[in-house]
Amino acid sequence: MEVVMVQICVGLLKKIMVLMLVLKLQEANLKQLRRDILKSLMQICMFLLLLLLLNIWVVQKLISSLEEVIHLITNFVLLMEDFLMHPKVVTIFVQFSIVWDLMMKKL
Repeated sequence: MEVVMVQICVGLLKKIMVLMLVLKLQEANLKQLRRDILKSLMQICMFLLLLLLLNIWVVQKLISSLEEVIHLITNFVLLMEDFLMHPKVVTIFVQFSIVWDLMMKKL
């Protein structure tokens, strides 16, 4: 999508350059060429403004999504911390590690 946007901008800039070249070669239609140049400049400005607003909206959505993900991860970590520090869980882990060590020694 970004490539298409860049191609559109480049196309509009080429149009302006051609119009300016024609302006230098033919000064007879000066008013019409000025209108065409101003119209092209307005199209570029509107396109860049739209692109800027779209990027701001996308960035805001990404930031809000990241905030939600960070919040979920934080809650999960706190929950796991509470779970892992519970005395029964600690004794189960200790017992499991003792049994595991004994099994490894027998192998």
